[in-house]
Amino acid sequence: MHRVRHGRHRSLLLFAAILLAGCAELTPPPPEPAVKAPPPAAAPARVSGTLTVGTETSALSHGYAAREGDPRASGQEYLVVLLADRPVAAADRRPSRLSALARSGQLRGLRLVWRTGSDDVAVALYHPQIVESGLAFRGQSLLSINTLSDDRIAGELRSKQLDQGWAFAATFDGALARGDVAELEPMATSIPAGPVGSAPPPAGAAAAGPVAALARRGHEFTPGEFIQTMVTGDLESVRLFLRGGLSPNVRSSSGDSALMLAIGFCTRPPVEPHNDIVLALIEAKADVHVRDGNNSTPLIWAADKCGPQVIQALVAAGADVNARANGGATPLMMAEVMGRTESAAILRKAGARPWR
Repeated sequence: MHRVRHGRHRSLLLFAAILLAGCAELTPPPPEPAVKAPPPAAAPARVSGTLTVGTETSALSHGYAAREGDPRASGQEYLVVLLADRPVAAADRRPSRLSALARSGQLRGLRLVWRTGSDDVAVALYHPQIVESGLAFRGQSLLSINTLSDDRIAGELRSKQLDQGWAFAATFDGALARGDVAELEPMATSIPAGPVGSAPPPAGAAAAGPVAALARRGHEFTPGEFIQTMVTGDLESVRLFLRGGLSPNVRSSSGDSALMLAIGFCTRPPVEPHNDIVLALIEAKADVHVRDGNNSTPLIWAADKCGPQVIQALVAAGADVNARANGGATPLMMAEVMGRTESAAILRKAGARPWR
């Protein structure tokens, strides 16, 4: 009997060991520690603008926008917009890297930081010729937000004219990414003085630039002011805007391209400066293929309203002489209907087909 009980005891122990081993095999391993994903990089935005320092003007053509957390207050966020003259890698969009790139002459641009729900707007310029490069200034710029949603932002940013030796103006429109905690630039302690080595600015630096010349004429360096000078036929100011680097393809608040708008004023007295403004835009490489809501082109409008010198310039710039609007209008049709025989002759010589 003792042997039987002893054997049964060993069988029970063996069975328990098997059960424990099975349970051990079924026990899941401890979870791996979660790895925090890096914040998404700000998506590229469409940008049109300029940054002028002294006599040097840089085109701002690349932009990145993101919502980022406030490092000092939980639940508060900043909108951060970077505008630059060249593409900027995600790893280089922090103030420390932007400052290094600007010091080495590889970058010219600016970084806007707006604390949402407030009027706290700071702008830091990044430029090798600015003493305060990488420092943020409040009260030196005007910001207008036209569109703001969870994933998109569009607006305008321009500097105030305070004799600081530099100026900027830009429009931007693009995707709005979700970033990490914002890294803020240190605040400047004084009003910006201008280019490096300028206290006061060197003779002929800012005073000789087109932006300063526009300021003396009562104009700020903004797309809106540019459009206004076209409306009034101020040819010299239009040329200063273009020399300062403002894009000839800016649009009015109603969405009209600068070229289309200028052509619409060709018949406004005095007609000569208005026609010359159109020529200045074409010379500055304005888009001659742009279309309006009726599918009309600058050449179709110009054949109706402008002189033959404008027609010749548009043709030389590659405008389509056989373009057709939604209603069937062509450049040649408009020229002939309006009795502009010289313009019609230029169009026929360029290959315009009969419209009747």
